[in-house]
Amino acid sequence: MSQLDPLTGLPDREAFIEKLELEVERFRRYNRVFGLAILAIDRLGEITSSGDSNARDAIIKGVADVIKSNVRRNDIVGRYDDDKFALILPEQTRDDTALATKRIGDVIEAKPIELPGGDGTARVTLHYGVATFQTEDAIEQARLTTIAEDALKSEL
Repeated sequence: MSQLDPLTGLPDREAFIEKLELEVERFRRYNRVFGLAILAIDRLGEITSSGDSNARDAIIKGVADVIKSNVRRNDIVGRYDDDKFALILPEQTRDDTALATKRIGDVIEAKPIELPGGDGTARVTLHYGVATFQTEDAIEQARLTTIAEDALKSEL
């Protein structure tokens, strides 16, 4: 059953994967392309090394808010893991997906996130991996996420 992440209000990983499976089927049926991106917050543990879960939550929520406000209406955003988010970008090539993801990263990097309790701000950066679904690839959802995850790891 689909659920929302309580902190960000985004679909959780399970719900996101369900949406991804539906998109794969839809785009395969109509011979379309879409991009998949996985974005990870750099050094989240270091930034919140004091163990302050409120600061950690503020950063995760702040990143989620920036992502939500910088995607198109028909794009799908989800919380993929503790420090990771995922995007489905319909009708976007790999280059388009990389550009959109970089733009989100630039916005996040340019605007420090306010920490709770007047503890100042945190500068946050992201790294990301992208993959593209094209019907002639006959890629399954699991393989597509693996491609994006591998690209994410190569950015480290």
